[in-house]
Amino acid sequence: MPSYATVKAYDSNDVGAPVLSGSVGAGISVLDAVLLTGYNIKAVQSIAIAAGVVTLTYASAHGYTVDQVLALSNANTTALNDEFRVVSVPSPTTLTFTAPTGVTSESSTTLSTKVAPLNWNKSFSGTNLACYVSNDPTSTKGVLMVDDANAQYLNVKMVEVATSVSSGFGGNYTNAGAWPAYYNWRKSFQTNATASAWRVFGDGKTFYLLVAWQWQSYAGTYEMYMFGDFQSYLQADPFNCMLQGNIVIPPTVPSYPNQNGYAEGVLAGNNGGWVLSTGACIMRNAFALPGGAPVSRATVGLVGAQGSESGYCTGNTLPNITGNLQLLDVYLQEQIGILRGRQRGTLFLPSWAADVILDNAVMDLLAGSAIKRVKFAKGGGGGNTANASTPRYAFDLYGPW
Repeated sequence: MPSYATVKAYDSNDVGAPVLSGSVGAGISVLDAVLLTGYNIKAVQSIAIAAGVVTLTYASAHGYTVDQVLALSNANTTALNDEFRVVSVPSPTTLTFTAPTGVTSESSTTLSTKVAPLNWNKSFSGTNLACYVSNDPTSTKGVLMVDDANAQYLNVKMVEVATSVSSGFGGNYTNAGAWPAYYNWRKSFQTNATASAWRVFGDGKTFYLLVAWQWQSYAGTYEMYMFGDFQSYLQADPFNCMLQGNIVIPPTVPSYPNQNGYAEGVLAGNNGGWVLSTGACIMRNAFALPGGAPVSRATVGLVGAQGSESGYCTGNTLPNITGNLQLLDVYLQEQIGILRGRQRGTLFLPSWAADVILDNAVMDLLAGSAIKRVKFAKGGGGGNTANASTPRYAFDLYGPW
């Protein structure tokens, strides 16, 4: 049975991955694939199990990569009808993963694999419309309401309860007057079928969508969007759900550079202080008052030899093979001044550290680190950042978040 705690990563370069473009409906196609269905279904030619290792062989190149999580089906052994992380790819037609405890053989000749989805639920759907909610029973069950009728961006909302594919209550849905009811996730800067690079990192409660939709000198730079639960610092918090996107206050037309608040904002701490980021909203504030509550997202840093984004800070110190790289937690502070929590699964790189890390690089951290392996992504602020050419995020690949 799939574990909601399993962290998974997806990339537009994956074999069989859906295409995101400046086309109506393209965003929901990507969300359906990573949240609900998976992709790249392949028939297994043979299976061998020895010394606790499962080896799958395919008739042709499978296209899977190390660290991808696959869903295996049609096995006679119940424990094999599950999800497994690829450990190695000895050849284009073979791969290995760790065998479940006690499993030493399998006789099925109809095995099939695919890239496993995050196993969310689509509670409502319509033409270019969808509502997504976590299946994890421990999640807040916040609902992501998506309208994909525009070619260049998704209109997204967060609601506590959806009553149909386009209506509900709570979250930022009813707050059009005091706080934006509309956020957008950009797909492309133009209306056409040209593919935009994208990545998704997530688990059963939270996912991050990164889209390289920008143009000119920002091409290849990912803007990060997010929906789902965060780690709350309140003793009991049934409303620790957050939406991150570009804010659009009607009647402003949601096209770059006219968003009223960027999805990114400035994440780096400035002299140990907080930096406002208006592109994030949580379901309710710390006093549980209905209606979405804006939050600032920041690292907490100290001035040091490397400047105000120095790694000499109060974040996570994660030793790794390059020596004492500092990866910083991203904290969430309500605009009423309450430290509400921190984001799950993602860390921030100070600018000096980002200069020596390559986009899409994977790094194993040394023994003793709570996080074992991370992947880096190049990104910045809404297509308008001085750090567009260097990675600014690290995502925990193994979890649990």
